[in-house]
Amino acid sequence: MLKNYITIAIRNLARHKVYSFINIAGLAIGMACCALIMLYVQHELRYDDFHSKGDRIYRVWREFLGDDGSVRFHPGVSGPLAPALMRDFPEVENAIRFIESPGARPGMWTRYEGKRQFYERRSWLFVESDFFTMFDFPFVKGDPKTALRDPSAMVISEAVAKQYFFSENPICK
Repeated sequence: MLKNYITIAIRNLARHKVYSFINIAGLAIGMACCALIMLYVQHELRYDDFHSKGDRIYRVWREFLGDDGSVRFHPGVSGPLAPALMRDFPEVENAIRFIESPGARPGMWTRYEGKRQFYERRSWLFVESDFFTMFDFPFVKGDPKTALRDPSAMVISEAVAKQYFFSENPICK
């Protein structure tokens, strides 16, 4: 019986070529769109999933009206918001403030010991000292608990450490 169904399907496909092409192409495009949407949603749900407290981390955005009446969102909020959230809402366990360096977006020159100069296009974040109590970024060297205690302290990625210090230990430099 299954053989008869397959035979009839092949005959209909051969007899109605344009109609069959439209149906098969539509089915293929629909399945591809569904797969892409599913991959996008899966990616968005797993964003920063490596943090142990990832299910409890939220980012606050500012909503404002544009001149043309459109609603826009901006990640920058005022500095006193974090202490106010912790004071007024008991369900807020911790609040971290950070700001991206305005000069880091277009790029900036950095230098080490006056010898090595690099034009950086990376983002620079200024964060509070307890940043690593909320976020679990892996450390190659150093201690996350004491990394940002000094106001002039800096945490860099392994790639930046290799770029500036080659095989030297970058801690305290």
